[in-house]
Amino acid sequence: NWQAGFLPAQHQGTRFRSTGSPVLNLKPDYEQPSAVTQLERDLITRLDRIHQRKRAHHHQLEARLASYALAARM
Repeated sequence: NWQAGFLPAQHQGTRFRSTGSPVLNLKPDYEQPSAVTQLERDLITRLDRIHQRKRAHHHQLEARLASYALAARM
């Protein structure tokens, strides 16, 4: 049972496959230069900050952005 039931979506489980890649679509289909990747991440960070400033008291948004930033660094 992978449904969160009455809990918010943030408590959903993540399915891992037993064969092949454990998580689908985890990596892009192609490699791009690290400079391009860094430019993309910088742009996303700036857009996130603009979005967050407009919603200063949304703590779930802060937590989600921090989680995504951590995932990008991994």
